[in-house]
Amino acid sequence: MQQPLVSVVIPCYNAEKWIWDCLSSIIKQDLDEIEIIVVNDASIDKSLEVINKFTKLFGGVKVIQNEINLGECKTSAKGFAAATGEYVCRLSADDVFVSSHHLTRQVVEMKLHNLDWCYNSKSVVGEFVEKSPCCQTAWFPLPIRYSANWLYVFDNFLLKFQDLCYVLFVTKCNPINSSAMMIRKSAYDKLLVKWDNGVRSVCDMELVATMLLAHLKVRAIPEVGSFYRIHPSQASNTIASQEHFILIKARLQNRVLTRWYFPFWMKLGIKLMRLL
Repeated sequence: MQQPLVSVVIPCYNAEKWIWDCLSSIIKQDLDEIEIIVVNDASIDKSLEVINKFTKLFGGVKVIQNEINLGECKTSAKGFAAATGEYVCRLSADDVFVSSHHLTRQVVEMKLHNLDWCYNSKSVVGEFVEKSPCCQTAWFPLPIRYSANWLYVFDNFLLKFQDLCYVLFVTKCNPINSSAMMIRKSAYDKLLVKWDNGVRSVCDMELVATMLLAHLKVRAIPEVGSFYRIHPSQASNTIASQEHFILIKARLQNRVLTRWYFPFWMKLGIKLMRLL
């Protein structure tokens, strides 16, 4: 059986320390048909040199060069626009795929359930993949102090009620690591809100929210997908990104309150949660 082509888009800005490991984790996948697209966002370090060296040794990497720095979102959008695969993923330049069968597992899930997108609910989170713990996320709305390690069993049940997941998403939680998502390219192309949405970072929130509102068919895979690297220079740690997060959250919350078909209890719940 012929495997579908999977495009992996890597937005890269000043990632010379990590981009080699990022690319290596892709070519180690046991899936044969992979298209690797790196969009270098006008990096001022040696990221492009590292990418070119990797490409010279291993080949198979398409490099798109931004003339000016556009930010993570528009850079991701350029990569998705250039992708030719049936399925497309985005992997941050400082992250890696943990297991060699990560993409194969997602493709199987996409085909088996005819999904529009899927994601892994387990990620390794920390500074170094070898020394970092595995974190399990879940949609179930309990405070983190009560632990969500076993609540993932409810994920695929709750994802059948995507308006409810949307409410949980914009008010209390973001259980999805964007480096652990796979999206059907044809479904992505139909969305009005994509990676390019006017903000420079944390745009994965609006993309996920839009997919939930569009009721795209989705499943959570309770396996480790990617390593989410935490370091001082990552985009989500900047003050600007924190401000964007607040603005996005407020905009999404205001949008959800205008959806006439949400029942009264849900609208009231949103208002109450915004006060907490």
